[in-house]
Amino acid sequence: MIPNIVETLLAAKDKLQSLMTAEDEAAAKRKREWEEEWERYERREDARKAAQAVTDSRQQLAEIIDTWGKAMTVERFRGCASAAAEYGSRASTAPDRAADAREDNDVKPGSAGFHRKLAGP
Repeated sequence: MIPNIVETLLAAKDKLQSLMTAEDEAAAKRKREWEEEWERYERREDARKAAQAVTDSRQQLAEIIDTWGKAMTVERFRGCASAAAEYGSRASTAPDRAADAREDNDVKPGSAGFHRKLAGP
């Protein structure tokens, strides 16, 4: 009986060894496939992040351009308002200067002196 058991075990040893080798190879193959899939995932994720960064950068640039445009509009308005105020102050003093020029007996309307006095300092 014991010799039969030993003989059966010895015969099964080669079969067990080949099954273990096959399982080790299958495990190594599964590991390689998982690593390759992980690398593909990381490349897809990197591409997604890069695309998101481009989208975010474009959005930020659009916001900056919009803000700059608004600032330029305000700046142009201030310039126009300043010019209008300057023109208004000159226009409001012109009648006073004309009256002063007319009151001055030695400066006649239409003369160079009249125009100098009207133009002011």
